[in-house]
Amino acid sequence: ISNLSRSQRDLKSQISNGAGTPSSRSAITITAWTTDPVPDAELAHMRDILSRAQAAAQKPGGTAGFLGAADYLIFSNAIQTAESALAEKRYAAAWAALSDARFWSILFEQMPRMPDNIADALELNVRHVGGGYIPEADGIFNDRIWKSNLIDYTGPFVGQDGRYPAARTIARAGKPGNVLCFAVTCHDPEPGKIKAAPAGSDGRALWQSGDDMLIVTIMPDGQHAYQFAVNAAGVKSARQIGGPANKAFHPAWEAAVVQYDRGWQAEMVIDPRQSFGGLMQVGGHWQINLHRLFRSDMAVPASWQCTADWESSDQMGIINFKPYR
Repeated sequence: ISNLSRSQRDLKSQISNGAGTPSSRSAITITAWTTDPVPDAELAHMRDILSRAQAAAQKPGGTAGFLGAADYLIFSNAIQTAESALAEKRYAAAWAALSDARFWSILFEQMPRMPDNIADALELNVRHVGGGYIPEADGIFNDRIWKSNLIDYTGPFVGQDGRYPAARTIARAGKPGNVLCFAVTCHDPEPGKIKAAPAGSDGRALWQSGDDMLIVTIMPDGQHAYQFAVNAAGVKSARQIGGPANKAFHPAWEAAVVQYDRGWQAEMVIDPRQSFGGLMQVGGHWQINLHRLFRSDMAVPASWQCTADWESSDQMGIINFKPYR
C-alpha cells in the first residue's frame, strides 16, 4: 500500500468500505465519452449474418415446427433484436444478439438440415453399431446402440399440408448385425388425449383405427414395399403395400412403446432377412419412409420424406447402409 498514491489509497479505502453501493455515493464520475464508428467490414458481417437468419426463417414448411417452440423463440427473438438494433445504430446490441451461442448453433447447425424444398429426396445413413448387440425392444432407449455418436437422426417430420407440425417427431436408426432398429420420439402437447387401442387389441384393425401411431415403410428392391406399424399403446401390425404379392413375407420384428409427460416414444427392431428376404449390404441402399399418424383432432399425418399419401410408396427417402467407422 505504501507504493500507492494518496488518491489510489483513498479509492481503495472507499471500495473497502462499500463505496459505490446504492447506499453510498461513488467517488468516480464519468464526465465525457465517445463512440468510435463501427468499421464497414464489421457492419457488413453483422448484416450478412442477419440476412442468412432472415432467409432461413422464410424456408417453406414453417421454421417454428422444424425447430420446436423453445429454439424458435430464441431464433426469432434474436432476429427481431438485431433488426431493430441495426436500424437504430445500436451496434453492440445487434452483435450481442447475433453472436449468442444458442442462436449461432441454430443458424449454422440446425437450419442447414432444414430442406429448402420439402419435396427434395432425403437420405438417412445407418451404420453397423453396438458391436452386433441387438437391443431389446422396450421403448426406453437405454441400449448401447442409442448411445453411439454414429447414430443418424432424421429431421422433424413434415405434414401432408406441407408444414412441420408443432408436435415434433424425431427418429434415429441403426443397424446392429442383421437387424434394422428405430428409436422414435413423438412429442405431444396433450399426452392425456393420446388415442390408442390397448395392448392385446387386434393389430389387423390398426390401419383404420385413427390411433396415434408410427409406420415404417421399406422398399428394398424398388418394387415390393412393406409397412411396419405400432400405435401409442404398443399394438403392432405389418403388411405389404406394393409390388407383386410376396408369399415369403413373414414379419419378424418387435416393437414397444413408452408414454411419458411430453408424449410417447417407440422402439422397433426389424429383421429384414426373416421378414422379406432383404439383405442390408454395406454400400447399398433401400427406399424408406417413416410416418406418424395423429388422432383426428390433432394434426394431419406427417412423414420424414414429405408425401401426400402415407399408404403409398411413391414418395420415399433413401436409407444408406454405411460401414462401421
